[in-house]
Amino acid sequence: MAKGYLKVTTTVTNPGVFSEYVQGFAFWIQSIGGAIFVKDMYSKTVEVKSGKFTLIIEFRSKAIALEAYKRAEYQELS
Repeated sequence: MAKGYLKVTTTVTNPGVFSEYVQGFAFWIQSIGGAIFVKDMYSKTVEVKSGKFTLIIEFRSKAIALEAYKRAEYQELS
């Protein structure tokens, strides 16, 4: 079965609160069986507008990645 990935981008505007956000996000990733595949704090986007922080989360399948995206916990974090 093909793995699935979820790409998350954001721009950190308040570094003081960002560590709390990261803790909540890390808990969510663990709770759904995901793993951080790529983390880049200073992304450079060349084709579309995007945030400076990029995170790619790997899941066992595309269906699980989509399910994870739809979960209320993720929607509250994003």
